[in-house]
Amino acid sequence: MKNQESWVNVAFLLLIPLLILAGYKASLDPGRAAAPPGAGASPRLSAFIGAGPGSAQAAVAAANAGGPILAAYAGDSPPQAAASDPLEPLPLYIQSGTYAQAGGSSQREAIATLEQLGDNRYRLYAAVHLSGVDTVELDAAFIVDGQTVAFQDDAYRELSLTLGDDSITIDYPANAFGDPEADLRGTYYLRSAPSDESPFLRALYDSIQLSGTMRQGQLVIHTYPLGPDERWLLLEARDSEGGGTANPPSLVRYRPHTGQFAPIPWEKALETLRLQDASEAMIYEITHKRYADRYRDVLEDRATREMPENAPLSEQEAFYIATGEHSVTRTEQLRDEPAAAGSRYIQEIDSSDEATVVVHLYELVEDGEEGHTATVDWLEVDRLTGRVSSMFEA
Repeated sequence: MKNQESWVNVAFLLLIPLLILAGYKASLDPGRAAAPPGAGASPRLSAFIGAGPGSAQAAVAAANAGGPILAAYAGDSPPQAAASDPLEPLPLYIQSGTYAQAGGSSQREAIATLEQLGDNRYRLYAAVHLSGVDTVELDAAFIVDGQTVAFQDDAYRELSLTLGDDSITIDYPANAFGDPEADLRGTYYLRSAPSDESPFLRALYDSIQLSGTMRQGQLVIHTYPLGPDERWLLLEARDSEGGGTANPPSLVRYRPHTGQFAPIPWEKALETLRLQDASEAMIYEITHKRYADRYRDVLEDRATREMPENAPLSEQEAFYIATGEHSVTRTEQLRDEPAAAGSRYIQEIDSSDEATVVVHLYELVEDGEEGHTATVDWLEVDRLTGRVSSMFEA
């Protein structure tokens, strides 16, 4: 009896490592009936689990499982996987909003809007603005069915639409739609959206620590591609009353293949852009956006009035570019703060010649019986290029 108990104990000890080994092999079996990683999450969220890097939404998918998705590869190539693993597409959120091609000018700007009409139903509207005149090219409704975009109108059967994290790409055979000068083909980048529901916007806004109502359609995003693997995003706060901008803009360096956002301090923007071999035109556009926009306004106004575009700027046009004030060369505003009672803020043309117009921005400070002048800035406007430089800039 004693020998029998000894054999039972030995057999039990030998059985333990066999059980452990069997459990380990079962854990490696993809067909095992146990719950997969992410069990308990919604089906939409489970599609993101294990996706890894490759787009902005991978980092914030757990917080943004809702909303429509389209199975498509993020970026220019699908995510890498082991040879034995099935290659699955990374789901993309279909972001409603306004999109624009990069490098728009007063002569030509391509704009597209993407609107959700209902469950899996959308509308794509795209137009080219030529010298301030809208040239409508397509207005197409489509349905998303799994990985397929199906346009409802047979007229658009040759139209191709590719959706990315922050972009849409329109393609079709040459001359298939309208005037060749109003060609709509190309990539459009997200400019504005009604909310921050998409993973891309959530990650972008988190990177600059944006909070509150500014996340709800209050920002304009200007995209500047710098090579295939990098984009620069300039975020401006929209002024709900005047349609202009308020608060300092934010500059973010975005790498779409890794989904990384890197905010750039404004004082380092010029230096960083030059280190990245950005063109001088791009550098000026980013660092002097409000002046560049006003110069485009002037050129668009000239085109509307059939005036020569390359003629030197008038003093009034130069003053508008520098200050935003139309049809004048001087403004004066009474300061209404209690501490500045009686003081006046003045903008006026100080001097001009054939090449430049110099605008003086200053304050007449009332501090008792004697007042004094406090200069805010001197702005020099090039009458041929519209570029503005501050005499206080380094």
